[in-house]
Amino acid sequence: METEQLLAALRAVSPALHRDVSVPVMQCFCFTGKSVHAFNDVVAVKAELQVPFAGGVQGAPLLAWLGSAGPQVDFGVEGDVVVFKSRKARLKTTLLPPAEFAFVPPVEPELKVIDPKVLSQLKFLQVSMNFLPLDMMWSSGATLDFGGDNCTAYSTNDIQISRVFLPIQRSDNIPHAIRLPAQFIKLLSGLPEEAFKSLLFYKDAIEARFEGIRVYSKIARSAEPQKYRDVFKNNLVKSAKAHGVALPESFATALQRCASALTAKDNDVLTLTVKDGLMRISGRGKVGKISDTLAIAGCADFNINIQSKSVLSCLKTATHFSVIRGAIMFYGMGPVHLVSLPVFSEKDEG
Repeated sequence: METEQLLAALRAVSPALHRDVSVPVMQCFCFTGKSVHAFNDVVAVKAELQVPFAGGVQGAPLLAWLGSAGPQVDFGVEGDVVVFKSRKARLKTTLLPPAEFAFVPPVEPELKVIDPKVLSQLKFLQVSMNFLPLDMMWSSGATLDFGGDNCTAYSTNDIQISRVFLPIQRSDNIPHAIRLPAQFIKLLSGLPEEAFKSLLFYKDAIEARFEGIRVYSKIARSAEPQKYRDVFKNNLVKSAKAHGVALPESFATALQRCASALTAKDNDVLTLTVKDGLMRISGRGKVGKISDTLAIAGCADFNINIQSKSVLSCLKTATHFSVIRGAIMFYGMGPVHLVSLPVFSEKDEG
């Protein structure tokens, strides 16, 4: 077998290896003969791979060995021992019995989605997620609200909230709201959209199918959709868009330039001011005063403080913005992002 073929499969699966050394079985690649998978008790990733053995192999040592192996790798099996061979190099390791691996793929999906737009929309939610340790997996991620005719998805990191509409029709088989771990969505973002096949919802799990790869995750019922609905109630987005203004083309570049002058010890807060058709970004760091000025059309005067990292994370999909009481809203290419303001002053709409 070509080493790169083996490495490609293992690298695709490796994000699901557990980092906790106290759970050694979850630090292993499990080979079945026709596929290889890893499972960390939250998500599992499986890739198609034909090998002449079945069992578990410690992931980190195998990846390290293959990284310096020759272009071809062969296998030798001696009972419960597998030998990886490349040129004159050998890696001999004991196979853990496949029965020790707790992961069992779900069966009988209750809903199937084949529209590839669901993948890109879910990826947009990452800007408002915290990627926390596995034992805190339900503290961050995405909430999918099936309470309306279509599915609305939300994420928050307590500084900002993102909302997207997913191309998923309401189903009586799905609870009103479910919770997806952030790690599942992060894994999807690393896979090519052109290889996407389908998204399958099960009673207690979700599966994303790609060409040659499957990603699984646990899901949980959520009691949170109402708090998100409350944030966006009373036509907030529609009202904000009525006062919205196009972002200057160079806004992201200017903001990044100012933010990059801040050091790790500096406050992340910059001041954003619009007056008489000019937008000024300013702040103070250890290196001194920071500022940049841009022309902006059709925007009422305002003066606010913003958290630069949060705002920068929203700009990839934003074409417009609106300042509302206590927050700044970015929108344009599908998702809506609400970023809270550390201090609000002078004007409540822009």
